[in-house]
Amino acid sequence: MARASKAPIRTQRVEMWESPGPARAADGACAGVVDVVCLSLAEDAAMKNTLPPLLLFAAALALRLYYLWEIAGNPFFTSPVVDAYTYAQQARLIAEGHWFDYTPDAFWQPPLYPWFLGVVCKLAGEHFMLVARLIQAMGGACACLLVYLLGQRLFSRQIGLLGGALLAGYGPAICFDGELLPASLATLLFPALLLTVLWAEGSAGSRRWFVPGLLLGVAALNVATFLVLAPFILLWIWTRGQARLSRMALFCAGCLLVIAPVTLRNYAVKPELVLISWNSGVNFFIGNNADYPKTIQIRPGQAWLDLMDRAQQAGFAPGAANSRYFFGEAWRFISSHPIDYTWVLASKTASFGNGDELGRNQNIYYLRHYSRLLTVLLWKGGIAFPFGLIAPLALLGFFLARRDQGPARLLLGAVLTYAAGVILFFVTDRYRLPVIPGLLLLAALALQWLVAQVRQRQRVLQWAGVLALLMLFCNSRIGDMGMEGDAEIYYNLGHAFIENKRLQEGIGALEKAAALTPDDADILFSLGTAYVWVGDPGRSVQLLARAAERYPGRLDIRLNLGNSYFQTGQYAQAADEYRTVLAVHPEHLETLRSAARATARAGQRDQAITYYEQLHHREPQNIEPCLALGYLYKQAGHPDQALRSYQEALRLDPNHQTAMLESGMLHLERNELQNALALFRQATQRHPRTAQAYEQLGRVYQRLGQREPAMIAYRRAYELEPTSAAIKAQLESLLGQPH
Repeated sequence: MARASKAPIRTQRVEMWESPGPARAADGACAGVVDVVCLSLAEDAAMKNTLPPLLLFAAALALRLYYLWEIAGNPFFTSPVVDAYTYAQQARLIAEGHWFDYTPDAFWQPPLYPWFLGVVCKLAGEHFMLVARLIQAMGGACACLLVYLLGQRLFSRQIGLLGGALLAGYGPAICFDGELLPASLATLLFPALLLTVLWAEGSAGSRRWFVPGLLLGVAALNVATFLVLAPFILLWIWTRGQARLSRMALFCAGCLLVIAPVTLRNYAVKPELVLISWNSGVNFFIGNNADYPKTIQIRPGQAWLDLMDRAQQAGFAPGAANSRYFFGEAWRFISSHPIDYTWVLASKTASFGNGDELGRNQNIYYLRHYSRLLTVLLWKGGIAFPFGLIAPLALLGFFLARRDQGPARLLLGAVLTYAAGVILFFVTDRYRLPVIPGLLLLAALALQWLVAQVRQRQRVLQWAGVLALLMLFCNSRIGDMGMEGDAEIYYNLGHAFIENKRLQEGIGALEKAAALTPDDADILFSLGTAYVWVGDPGRSVQLLARAAERYPGRLDIRLNLGNSYFQTGQYAQAADEYRTVLAVHPEHLETLRSAARATARAGQRDQAITYYEQLHHREPQNIEPCLALGYLYKQAGHPDQALRSYQEALRLDPNHQTAMLESGMLHLERNELQNALALFRQATQRHPRTAQAYEQLGRVYQRLGQREPAMIAYRRAYELEPTSAAIKAQLESLLGQPH
């Protein structure tokens, strides 16, 4: 299960052209990165220094594989939640061939990660979640190698090794390499992009600058925040002197080659400009409004639906219009309350430098329950380890490298620019993660410098005091780890357990969530639905009724409440709930079917006839409405309509027993004895074990005055149903008559 959302309106898939652009562009970008890595490793090989980077890669990979082995029993491993759940569902659609139309609208989120998962799903089948994590583990190890190479190019081989080692054991990076989220790939792409920029800069020509452009486009299709690096890199090219315009043009061409097919696809679906995805507007609003402390806490569910409904109610449809609405709302706040906005910006900046890992989809500290490795590499106790230690060191490293006029300024500018891009929207652990490789290199620089200061005994106390102050700043208000769990964690756990068919454990987790937030409609909805699955519709009614009372406009709640009422025999209440849903979604076929059944059982005959007539019109090949209409019309005293309905049922299924018998009895009531005789004979031939068919056949013969055939029919009926007093009475009546 996933967080409740509005029932999607099915739309026809848009058949799109096959565009090789992003795929070929990615190949080109990868080729550039491979070229950089091979050249750097070749230099190491020439110097006989290949062992340290190989050991670094092996250690990083071993840690990540060990972590995956540990969390294999985690219910989220095979049943991801929230964004990871969405990505997994999209991957299955992509594996079926829906590369560009796995969503009917413009892309809501950047499409590269769903495409990656889709390829893995196509190749690995239902094991794709495990295979994707294994690939990400290797990617995480490669990121450590790239950090080593980048540090070697910018500072020294020792700093590169230390930076790579820090990333190898960086708890949040290991954690997100095991999640089905774009953060892992983004962490690899950040150092790769900077390496390709340095590689392109090392050539006297301009052609190489096409590759950094390609790679930036690829990175932006994974995490759109990478786009903020485009103006910085263009500025970097401009300040480096020679062939500036041609280099800038090639860089932009590479970037556009990757992004343009996605933009064109979005425009083809709906003629409006969506560069990559349309979630940027609402994300910008979440981090830039008067209620920022509240909006940052919004999670998928009713609160999210309420937020998105604001745009709908203002007349802005999903897509570019929705994004424009939220950008406009945010800019109105910024322009009209500049002082308040300054405080919001300061708060977000402090959050970026704070050691706490602010969860978005879930609290990663809670995952320590499933991993001993994570308990060592991710914790809070006085400081928030590891970022509460890394951030002060990185700030010190930034200060030390600030006067460097060489390529180190590329790292400083990229870190600052990307951090500003995150702060401009809002800060979470996974949004901060891509820039961590750069911060770790700066931390490594600071560590090397501090060791040198200690050895030389130069201003040790002074710098120790500075570092202590920075640590106090970066570890203020870190709170606890939330290891006991909160409502969101238990809600997600409940869904994961239920997805894994562990219903009782799922209900237990959802009950804990409901105890913590008793008025949360989504938790009540999920818990009420789960009780239906374990055969307790009474408890389900209690929970869903509470949810419906709190959010009467939530049609998914009303529909499931109707189903629970139906299962408890409260048909009138069920009919009321179905009517509410149909008033908004008259096209919903299953609700119409349920409403017809509920009204029929509630004795609301006229309404039931109306629903079944609609159902028959929409499903002319379905026999159920015909049979129901026959019964209802007969009860209402409309034998002609009843007979017509049963005859339609026989047209659909000439052997249907009920339709035969009811049609025959209606003919018998109308004294159409030959028609009745034909139907009852047919019924006895096709259903020879049905006593009622022989009983009715006997009555027809009796009405026709044919005593012997009537006796034979009644005797056969009595043999099949010897406890029937009515058949026995008819038989005795015939036996008492003179020949």
